[in-house]
Amino acid sequence: MEKEKVSIIIPVYNSESTLKRCIESVINQTYKNIEILIINDGSKDKSLNIMNEYKNKDERIIVINQKNKGLSGARNTGVNNATGDYITFIDSDDYIKPNLVKDTIKIFEEYECDVVRNNYELSYENGKNELKNEMYEENRIINIEEKKEELIQNILLGKVQSYSWLLTIKREILDKNNLKFDEDIFFMEDIVFIIRLIFFIKNIYFVREPNYFYYQSNENSLTKDTKKYVKNINNILVMKKRLEKILKMHINEFENYIKIINTVYLNGIIGYLKISVRNSGNYKEILDELKKIRESQDIKEMLGNKSLKLLKLNSSLYIYLYEKKKYNTLIKIFKLENLLKRRK
Repeated sequence: MEKEKVSIIIPVYNSESTLKRCIESVINQTYKNIEILIINDGSKDKSLNIMNEYKNKDERIIVINQKNKGLSGARNTGVNNATGDYITFIDSDDYIKPNLVKDTIKIFEEYECDVVRNNYELSYENGKNELKNEMYEENRIINIEEKKEELIQNILLGKVQSYSWLLTIKREILDKNNLKFDEDIFFMEDIVFIIRLIFFIKNIYFVREPNYFYYQSNENSLTKDTKKYVKNINNILVMKKRLEKILKMHINEFENYIKIINTVYLNGIIGYLKISVRNSGNYKEILDELKKIRESQDIKEMLGNKSLKLLKLNSSLYIYLYEKKKYNTLIKIFKLENLLKRRK
């Protein structure tokens, strides 16, 4: 008997091309005691029509309309309206295996864990899937008290991917500790949420077998809109300061994390330049922004207190060139990498 109820939250913004597949994968779960909260975050396409179509077919579906608040705001609306014992998320362009919920609940019952972290494959438009290698190559339960700092460092460095849609969480943990997504952060918001969550749980179970499909599209959320890139570059600094505040509250030896956070931040902003070169070649506005903030006191302090050995060799080289203001060399390297990638 399926005693435990699972709330599945789907934030939606202009997802008409992928939404049906997403919803179908949820309503076809073999575990039936679920509620499906679809948050229409101000969509301007036909997404709402699709939501209502499925709502009329399946009484487990709840559609909530709101003005556009962004991904964090949509997720918070879902959490605030959820009634399940557990909460999980799925992005509207992604989809899941039929047994994901059933297998997850079985893990909760068997291991008495607070959070289950599922695994994923990249799903491409051409129909191919790709499993991304991570440091945990087998199922395992991690005791937070023993491995807290190691886990946080691995999340910050990207050795453990920090996507909220991989998590299923006991709802009582979110309610008791008033854990929400930070609506002032609209890029890398998952890192902040997950690291906050770590301080309020006893353990987390990592699933090795992929059961979530993370859709990769040429027209996906990382678009060719350079203005959005520039806005995100500045928002990463907001994320960095939030993260520092959280760690300072909970960790005595906070200073050990400053170099890690600075290095991750620098790697993130340069990554935007790389993406813009790859996607459209229209990178001038982003390069100008990076040149401008390079002269700010924040960036100067970060460059003076970083650790390039934490990163792969190519990422370390990018930051070194940025620090030395070798912008043309950086662009040439990105263009060469794109050319070599296309020839593979």
